[in-house]
Amino acid sequence: MESLPSDIVLDIVSRVPAESVLECKLVCKLWGTLFRGSNFANLHLSHQLNHLHGGGDDGNDDLAASKVEPCLFFACRIDYPANFITLLYHGGQVSDWISIGKKYIFIENLKRIYHAPMHTNYLSDHLVGSCNGLVCTFQLHNLVLDPIYICNPLTREYVYLPELVVNKEGVDPHRIVKGDVDLCNHMACGFGYVRSTNEYKVVRIHYLDNDGHVEVYTFGSGCGWRAIGRVPYQLSKFNGGKATNANDAMYWISYNRVVAFDLDKEEFRLLSVPPCLQNRQNEDRCGLVALGRHLCLYMNKLRCKIWSLMESSDSKETW
Repeated sequence: MESLPSDIVLDIVSRVPAESVLECKLVCKLWGTLFRGSNFANLHLSHQLNHLHGGGDDGNDDLAASKVEPCLFFACRIDYPANFITLLYHGGQVSDWISIGKKYIFIENLKRIYHAPMHTNYLSDHLVGSCNGLVCTFQLHNLVLDPIYICNPLTREYVYLPELVVNKEGVDPHRIVKGDVDLCNHMACGFGYVRSTNEYKVVRIHYLDNDGHVEVYTFGSGCGWRAIGRVPYQLSKFNGGKATNANDAMYWISYNRVVAFDLDKEEFRLLSVPPCLQNRQNEDRCGLVALGRHLCLYMNKLRCKIWSLMESSDSKETW
């Protein structure tokens, strides 16, 4: 191995599981430096995504047969005498079968994710979402549930983004002191990946009045949060305000509309919706989810119906 060119070493190691990469970094100082570069990270991610979505490299049937299956993330809330704490775990497969009569012991089936302490408010959400193995979580500060914490469960690395600072000009000071929900907890957010530019982005929208103030953070850019304007849609009261990430975009439901945010162009648009959402009643439960690489909408009335957003040959979107 010592006589192999560095590009060959990178190509070989980029095909091993992420857990093994951590061990490879400990072989020698040269490998440690080699595998910390962004080129290796991108190469390894590309191979993993190829396996994840069913294709082997260069059409190799053996690699296609060893398709990687995504694991699940769990936020486990544990009740201690004085307070609640939340611990993150990962593991298990989407296809795992759990018998109804069998007790599921999560400690035996899942791996602990080591991370900085999370907030202890058990009534508030903890997970914003995950993308390509990175996990974005909320932090609670000044009565604001802020999507500012990103971690890599395998490397145990994490980073905090700058906290939200609300511009209080023109706002009734009594609302600020009381922590009015319209000012402090009225937020929509999302975490996603842009394949065309190889960028990870966090979007947060906080509402002072009826309009949402939109900020975007591009991971690794060094530019911090960028204010890109306002959005008139009320997005934060549905599904906790968390976006569904699919096809380089984020999606929210705003009652009977689907609002999309293009992560590359950083623009909002309204999607056409299936008939079930047009005729939605107040008691109808619905939501968005990414199945494979497709955005899907589910409506739960007497039975659950799932609609998938497809793109036709002329680039028109249909449900």
